Amino acid sequence: MAVAQPFPGARGVIDPPGLLDALRPIPVERAAAAAWMRVSATEDEATFALGGEQSHVSAPGPLAALLFGGDTEEARTLPPCAGTLGELPHAFFPSPLLWQGYSYV
Repeated sequence: MAVAQPFPGARGVIDPPGLLDALRPIPVERAAAAAWMRVSATEDEATFALGGEQSHVSAPGPLAALLFGGDTEEARTLPPCAGTLGELPHAFFPSPLLWQGYSYV
């Protein structure tokens, strides 16, 4: 059984549009309400919207903290979202982050 543990190194999302596009199936698979959530991204931030609610998360560090979790200073400083939008990210994040090791390319 896998045990979640925080990644001790630096993390950052350097291509928010590309990563969020690749992760798009995960929220819908894990939470039915996520099918209605709109996600858009620029090089500097990601925007999560549901109904009239919006949340903006800057990149690279804070977005990585939201997506991959862990007990890091950036993860602890993420502002909470209210309403349904605030509950949704916790239904499907954090996503697993593989340890790269010496053979990572």
